[in-house]
Amino acid sequence: MYQSASDVEGNTDAALEFNQDTYYIFEEISQAIGAEKLNQFLSAYGKGMLYNLLGTFDEGNPDYESNDSCC
Repeated sequence: MYQSASDVEGNTDAALEFNQDTYYIFEEISQAIGAEKLNQFLSAYGKGMLYNLLGTFDEGNPDYESNDSCC
């Protein structure tokens, strides 16, 4: 799973399914801060999301009963 978090290009392509502007947003940010920094950030961000997701699978969702758990 962590290898998939490092696949910034593949994840950007997949994100197009949810937001058609993803490619243009990626390019704009990449030009502003540089592709290397953007890729480093997105890889670390993806790994952080996986870490939290796996923690939820392992420990359950402590906020399940709250109104915030739906979104």
